[in-house]
Amino acid sequence: MNKYIEISNDLRKQILKNNTYHPNDQLPCERELSAQYDASKMTVKKALDILVDEGLIYKKRGHGTFVKGLSQQQLSTMEENLCHSQDTLNGFTKQYANENISSEVLEFCVIPPTPRIAANLHISENDFVYKIIRVRKRNEVPSVIEETYMPIDLIPGLKLTHVESSIYSYIRDGLHYEIQSAHVHIRARGATDFIAGHLQIDPGAPVAVVEQIAFLNNGAPFEYSFSTHKSDLFEFSSVIVKK
Repeated sequence: MNKYIEISNDLRKQILKNNTYHPNDQLPCERELSAQYDASKMTVKKALDILVDEGLIYKKRGHGTFVKGLSQQQLSTMEENLCHSQDTLNGFTKQYANENISSEVLEFCVIPPTPRIAANLHISENDFVYKIIRVRKRNEVPSVIEETYMPIDLIPGLKLTHVESSIYSYIRDGLHYEIQSAHVHIRARGATDFIAGHLQIDPGAPVAVVEQIAFLNNGAPFEYSFSTHKSDLFEFSSVIVKK
């Protein structure tokens, strides 16, 4: 894990969990943090910028860096949202680890990518990708339909047993890759007959479609996917920060 990520994680923990820093408290200056974490000022700055982007701290020119004056409820909500974001990168199975998760595999094959898939995965149209369509169920209830594309050269050896259980577990534990980040686009639409049939809802009923490109810690995109969620089982929260 990059040093600046480690620093941002530790500072976030001190604010949200350990109560080392409270709302409106001033953080140590970058020089002090550099000494504390044995890191360069540039590394510390990148760590602080992450927390600024999350809306947890702010910088005041000529005065330093401060924890935002958030209520305890706002801090708790932010912690829950951040945990949910991390769970998303752990995959569906870990995200709902306390529930009975199962998968119905509708399609698992190897195909040449379309121009759009190739562009999003940074591969050639002459390469090949896995195409995976699954219905993910929570406690036997259909919750999500996932349509996923992954480069076979980057994710070798993927088997049906992995697809039926947890692909992300195979990537982490089998290939020993570290999943770092994701770019996500969310939109609403009406369910097609195909979606409605598998999610057990009416055709045209509202669904939330999450388009995602997921990246490893070396910056390589390893997944391009569309997850279609039942509207009554989908929730999204975010922090918006003006640049």
